[in-house]
Amino acid sequence: LGDQRWEAYCLSSSLRPHYPKSLTVPKAGPHWALGVEAYVQWTSPIRRYLDLVAHRQLKTWLAARRQENNRPQYALKKEGLKNLLDSKAHTLRAVGAVSRQSTNYWVREFFRRARGPNRDATFEALVLTVESQTTTSSNTKKQQSRTSVTIRKPRVLLVDLGLELELSCWTAAKLVVGDMILVKVDEADPHGDSLTLKQVVS
Repeated sequence: LGDQRWEAYCLSSSLRPHYPKSLTVPKAGPHWALGVEAYVQWTSPIRRYLDLVAHRQLKTWLAARRQENNRPQYALKKEGLKNLLDSKAHTLRAVGAVSRQSTNYWVREFFRRARGPNRDATFEALVLTVESQTTTSSNTKKQQSRTSVTIRKPRVLLVDLGLELELSCWTAAKLVVGDMILVKVDEADPHGDSLTLKQVVS
């Protein structure tokens, strides 16, 4: 790699699937990636409801410290906070699903317009992963062993757009993590939720 930024990005991309999923819980816990013993998400580019809950908890605690008894107090006790988080979990999952669907639609609509009338528009892409194959075995009630094979397509980063996408067609012998390649969009259907990205071979 000529640029260390891309080398670091490839490394981060390879580690990302192994990160544990984020959880919001009443009890303080460590942040695996940052390596700190306790962590709370205080804010974000778009203010989240749970950010406001964290603000309210801390403001109440700070106000209580200024009182004479100096006893720790919170707007919500542990059980009340747990109930609040549980009640919002389903809503947050539903909102996340809608957000992903909207993003997928507009990504495909962008490429439908950007690929050009002759479908010859190309994009510079960084290879993040190559084709991989995973084999799993399972036993049924009849004690019959079944083996399934999962093939993961390569992923690339479209450098100018900051989008990570799967590569549909590629030349396996020439695909190496960290390489810069050219890709083009062969098909983009926002309503059918399909996107075909091909490697351009000179």
